[in-house]
Amino acid sequence: MATFRYSAPQPPLIKMVRIQADTFSMGKPMPVKGEANEYPLHVVSTGAFEIGTIEVTQAQFEKVMGYNPSKNKSASKPVERVSWFDAIRFCNKLSEMEGLKPCYTMDAFLGYQCNFEADGYRLPTEAEWELASGKTSKEIPAAQVSEYAWHASNSKNETKATGLKKPNASGLYDVYGNVWEWCYDFYGEDYFSQSPVSSPKGPETGNLKVLKGGAMDADPQLNRSSYRYRLVPEYTSHNIGFRVARTVKVY
Repeated sequence: MATFRYSAPQPPLIKMVRIQADTFSMGKPMPVKGEANEYPLHVVSTGAFEIGTIEVTQAQFEKVMGYNPSKNKSASKPVERVSWFDAIRFCNKLSEMEGLKPCYTMDAFLGYQCNFEADGYRLPTEAEWELASGKTSKEIPAAQVSEYAWHASNSKNETKATGLKKPNASGLYDVYGNVWEWCYDFYGEDYFSQSPVSSPKGPETGNLKVLKGGAMDADPQLNRSSYRYRLVPEYTSHNIGFRVARTVKVY
C-alpha cells in the first residue's frame, strides 16, 4: 500500500506588507525646491496592494531565476544589474512557482502588458511606490537620512545587506538608498500635470521607465518620495534593483 505523505505548503519567498487604499498628494508643492518633473503636487488614489518589505535579494533572485547577475555579490544584498525586463520576468516566474496568475504578457504590437487584476507579482506603479514610501513626499530631515538610507556619504559606494537601516512608517526597509528601484510606469516629463486621479500608471507608451528611491552612490538629497529617475528598460547597473508588489482583491 502506498504511503501518503503530507507536504506542508511552502511560505511565500518574499515577505510583503499590505498598503491600504488611500488618497494622497503626489509630487512636490511648488515652493519646495525640486526638479521640474516633480511638479505639480496633485491628488491621486490607489487601491489596496502588497509590497515587498525589502528589495529583492540576490538569494531570492537566484532561487527563482537560477543565476545572479550582481556585481557586488552577497546573498543578503539586493540583486543588481537587472533590467526592467529582468524584473518582470522574475515577477512572472515567482508567480508561477507560487501558483499565482502571472501579471505580464507580451503583445506583438503593444509590448509587455500588465494585468493588474491578476494575483501574481508585479512591479509597483510610481504612485504605489510613493504611497508606500511615505505619501507626504517630504524629505527625511538631513540629520536623519543615514538612519534610513545607504547613500553616497555613508556606503563607500557599495550596496549593503537589506534591512540594516530603520524601516519607514509602512514597514519597508531601504525604500531610500541602497539601489534604485524599477517601477511599472513609462516616464513622462510632464505626466504629473495630466495624471488621472484614480490609480495612475504612467503614460501608455514611452522609451523610458521610472525608477525611485536613490542608491548607495547617489546624493542623499535624492532620498525623497517625489524624486523621479528614468532609464531605458534594457539598462542595467550595479546600483539598480527592484522590489515587488501584488494587487489586493477587495470583496
